[in-house]
Amino acid sequence: MAPTAAIHQTAGELFVEQLNASGGLLGRPVEWQVLDDESVADQAAALYERLITEEQVDLTMGPYGTGAITAAMTVAERYGYVFPQHTGSLTYAFDYECQFPAWPTGRYPNVTNPELVYDAIESSGTTPETIGFIINQFPGTMFVAYGIPIVVTLRMCPAPFR
Repeated sequence: MAPTAAIHQTAGELFVEQLNASGGLLGRPVEWQVLDDESVADQAAALYERLITEEQVDLTMGPYGTGAITAAMTVAERYGYVFPQHTGSLTYAFDYECQFPAWPTGRYPNVTNPELVYDAIESSGTTPETIGFIINQFPGTMFVAYGIPIVVTLRMCPAPFR
């Protein structure tokens, strides 16, 4: 994940610099702090426990990847923290009411991702004859491509429709 981490670090540092230059968040300066969970869910949970209990941060942002997000979200929920996350692909499975996806594709990426692609193609003025989408069998990728599995949809229906 090192190449992805470098991109996140650069983007995060630039964002915080611009945010602080315009007065910070709610009038307070924002500090960019990176802790490496090594993409291990248990380490992510332990680091969030540390951030909340020892360092007493005011706000956290979910880590990278669904496994680490799920583990860290459990800690955030235990302490009642709002939990924006940006790369959790199985968003339909997250039932913590104070979490939300902060990525532009939202809760239904199987709808919004193609719309983003189609809008980009339309704005280019060139229309291809065919478009191919290639996915792997990873559950998160399958969700991004196909959406909420029917079993989950049925569980989420009101009682009379179960």
